[in-house]
Amino acid sequence: MIRPHLHARTLVWLAIAAALAVGCSGAPPRVVRFAAPKVEPDAARYARALRLAAEGRVKARAGLDADAAETLRRSYGLVPDLRVLIDHAEAAERAGSLGQAHAAWLEVLRHPLTPAQRKRAKAQADRLSTQV
Repeated sequence: MIRPHLHARTLVWLAIAAALAVGCSGAPPRVVRFAAPKVEPDAARYARALRLAAEGRVKARAGLDADAAETLRRSYGLVPDLRVLIDHAEAAERAGSLGQAHAAWLEVLRHPLTPAQRKRAKAQADRLSTQV
């Protein structure tokens, strides 16, 4: 003899299995279409980089070095300007992001530099390499 509570439990499991079988059967395939990526004109990208650099420098003067470093990093990513990269390295170091500052100074060394700039960048990178 089947106990009534076992019979009810079995019916519940059968109902769940039937619902899953119906839910998993034959849904028509959907075609996913992506919009064409936006292409930003060079002038617009350059203007955005200038705005970010200015914003980063204002943040640095206000003592918001972590925010300044991030904003300057984003600006440099849009348009690789040496002065923005140096400002980023200095703000990152003041914010305590020594690894980021070290990487930035190494990136500075990949730019064409005057002998004085190269000497300073190398000294900064060497000094920070011992702290990272």
